[in-house]
Amino acid sequence: TGELLTYSEHGLLRWPVIAPDPGEGQWTVGPPQRLPGEAAVGTQVASDHSGHTIAIAASKSAYIIQDSGERVVELAGLPDCRSIVVSPNGRWVVTGNHWGGPVDVWSVETGQKVNRLRENEQLVNPRFSDDGTMLAINASQHSGLFETQTWQEIKFAGSSIERVGAFSPDSQLLVELTSAGVNLLEVRTGR
Repeated sequence: TGELLTYSEHGLLRWPVIAPDPGEGQWTVGPPQRLPGEAAVGTQVASDHSGHTIAIAASKSAYIIQDSGERVVELAGLPDCRSIVVSPNGRWVVTGNHWGGPVDVWSVETGQKVNRLRENEQLVNPRFSDDGTMLAINASQHSGLFETQTWQEIKFAGSSIERVGAFSPDSQLLVELTSAGVNLLEVRTGR
């Protein structure tokens, strides 16, 4: 028993999934519930770990949706928002642009921008560590790693992050993808 989300030109749909009674073999999926927000081809949808907070990148805007659509906040005036991520605890949303623009952190509670991490980046792909203490930004010009309590960029002595592939489940390690191969680094030290 649970729910599935689908996102397409038809919009964001929540599909209830009901497990069969013991001894029976048929699961029930649907009917779908349409959630608020506009669909835009080539954009992302994300949620926190609980599924309580969902965010949609919709090109010129983004949407924060809570409680199955009972609360919707539009983040308007974005230049080309195609990537979006929600922190695991549902506190923050980070928006990124495709053809250039800022990388911003938004408060889910207020819908207000709380920090601008980068002024002008292209092909942005943000991701949080599983514990929510780190945010990686992969971008065409400059990737980086940020500590989420202060939103300060973490600088490693003698190197910079080329591209973060993933965080370990305990958020202590990250996989860095480089033109020369793959590196496994400690998040706090860069070693």
